[in-house]
Amino acid sequence: MAESDEHTPPHGPGDVLRYRLERASSWGAQVGCALVIGALLLGLGSIFIYMEASAGERSLGTVVGGGFVLVGLSVFLLGGLHQLLARARTSETFFEMDTLRVARGEPARFSVVQRGPADFQSLRVKVLCQRTMTKWTTTAKGERRAENDVRVIHDHCALDLQDVLVPRGTVWHHEATLVVPKDQPPSGGEDPSHEWQIEVWGRVRLGADVMHPFVIDVD
Repeated sequence: MAESDEHTPPHGPGDVLRYRLERASSWGAQVGCALVIGALLLGLGSIFIYMEASAGERSLGTVVGGGFVLVGLSVFLLGGLHQLLARARTSETFFEMDTLRVARGEPARFSVVQRGPADFQSLRVKVLCQRTMTKWTTTAKGERRAENDVRVIHDHCALDLQDVLVPRGTVWHHEATLVVPKDQPPSGGEDPSHEWQIEVWGRVRLGADVMHPFVIDVD
């Protein structure tokens, strides 16, 4: 349950709680990589299609090129341009905790810190666990090949807020607690391995939505 909700600056040099978690990957790097990868796939797909069109042919190259174009366009628009627009409209959301290791079954205090401008229809904090296992497959030639099988085995919402407006030049924060169930696995392991994440989802009013991922250690 929520324990505070106020438009006041965080205590100390930008921190409400003791630890500010680092984003799993920087927002700027994520946008840049998506734009570059999307543009590269678009370029490769266009080259395939152009080469076959110039030769007066339509075969497998056209199909492959079309696939590259579709995937590249999706990555460029959804992963790159969408988040570029999101950064222009909404300041980055930060996530802080009073501990760096969360004990299963025990409440852990956290805080969502938002600098303005931001206008969310909803703001949610999700707690999830990903399991990675080695999956062995056999090729047509009879060769054994290892692949990573990644699945979400636990997912729950730790915070669900509506209508969060943070004017430019102000700082808002909201403190609450989360609990990782005792019957779920801790972080780490080899095969399978488990990674616990926090996802802060912001549905932006009349703008591009945002999602910020953070990795947490669970004992």
